[in-house]
Amino acid sequence: MDHFFTKLLRLDGTFRTLPGQAEARRRTLTMRAFLAELASELEVAPPE
Repeated sequence: MDHFFTKLLRLDGTFRTLPGQAEARRRTLTMRAFLAELASELEVAPPE
């Protein structure tokens, strides 16, 4: 789980091309949705 917050959710700021940035934003939204759903299932506060 730590890897989401220490690396994966920060990657979208490192892409240089417009298509790369768009794809990184799309994937970041997917990861955030996954984390929110997991938090809901575990009945804990969602990540910020």
